[in-house]
Amino acid sequence: MWLPHAGIFLFFVFFGVSMLIVLLAVYIAAGSWQAAKEFALYDKVYRDVITQLGNKRRFDEVQYELQESGAEAADRVRYWSIDIQGFKAVNDRISHDVGDKALAEYGRLLPDTITKCLEEGSTMEPPVVFRTGGDELAVICVKSSSASFSDFEAQIKSMVQKVAETVLFDAKTDDSAPESEWMPTFLRIGVASTFKLADEAETAVRTDIYRKAFGSLDARGKTVKKSELDAQGVRTWEIMPSARRDSISPPADAGPISSTKVDVQVSAQ
Repeated sequence: MWLPHAGIFLFFVFFGVSMLIVLLAVYIAAGSWQAAKEFALYDKVYRDVITQLGNKRRFDEVQYELQESGAEAADRVRYWSIDIQGFKAVNDRISHDVGDKALAEYGRLLPDTITKCLEEGSTMEPPVVFRTGGDELAVICVKSSSASFSDFEAQIKSMVQKVAETVLFDAKTDDSAPESEWMPTFLRIGVASTFKLADEAETAVRTDIYRKAFGSLDARGKTVKKSELDAQGVRTWEIMPSARRDSISPPADAGPISSTKVDVQVSAQ
């Protein structure tokens, strides 16, 4: 008579295990759904839709974190203030859709070029790229604790030169448009130890371009090629000298900043 009872016992054991597996699966699915929901919300709050870069809100938070951690005071941070030269002309003369395409292209080119500059060795934490306004971009670079200031500054200069020389985009209605109808755009870059100073450096670059290329500070709707500026010796980037003093104490050197998935952009090739 023990066999039927054993069969009933095994049935309930099997049933109980099955129910546990079902409940576990439901729990995991609910957790995954909640995580996906939270990431989608974060994505909406902190990511720029057109460029897929971190947005102004995220930039402000990272900047505040660097100031509070002491990294900015320790002169470990280099901010890049970037404007897209010629962007307004693209929107006005071609279309806003093509302007959005140009923004998306810079959102791909800029992080990719910076990443390639660091492939053979880096003196910094992974740089973070943002879109902070209509035609405005920004980069934040933080010196790693093991790197020297001189090596860090040398690598920053090399990166800025590389980006200014190679990150360009000729906007056009479509691929069949003749070259005479292309609208050249490129980056104006200012770099400094605070974003305010970086913005001032970028303004100085803009003034230099407008005066030498257009003969006026009012160059709205006008375009110029990067190659034409190079031939005139016009600078498209400027690094403001660091105000760092050798007396800055080592304890002020803060640790690495936190990073998030939205901050690091690697385009699919």
